[in-house]
Amino acid sequence: MVNLLRDVKVQLDNQPELTITSIKVDKDDNSGSTDSNKGTIKAPNTATGGKITIDSLELPGSVAELIAFEQYLENGIIDKATFSAIGKAGDGEQYLRRVQCLRGYVVPSSEWKPGDGLTVSFECQFDEIKNMPSALPS
Repeated sequence: MVNLLRDVKVQLDNQPELTITSIKVDKDDNSGSTDSNKGTIKAPNTATGGKITIDSLELPGSVAELIAFEQYLENGIIDKATFSAIGKAGDGEQYLRRVQCLRGYVVPSSEWKPGDGLTVSFECQFDEIKNMPSALPS
C-alpha cells in the first residue's frame, strides 16, 4: 500500500517539528497465508514496516539548529517519527491524517542535495508504520 501526503508536519524523536512538501509511505506486504478446507486464505498484517520517502524537508532556521539536525541525521537512527497532514473526505470535510513510524533508520544511500541549504530529501526504513487518521477537534 502506498500513500502520499502533502504539506506534512514531521516530529522526528525530540527534534523540532519541521515541514515537508510531501512524503510517500510504502508499506511492506508482510501478509501471510493460511490453508483451509476451502483454499488458501491471505491474512493481512496491519503492524508492518516499510519505507518513507521524504521530499523537500525544510531545514531548521538557525545554524545551531541546523548543525544539531544534521548530526541527528548522520547518526541515522530514528526511534519514532510522526507525520501529520490535513486531508479531505469526499464531502469536503477535513480530517487529520497521521502516520506513526517506529524503530527506523535513514537509508545510507539516500540522496542529500541541500542545494540552497533550505531543503533536503531522503528515505527512511521503519520496522512499524501505522496509519492513524482521526477527526479534527471541533
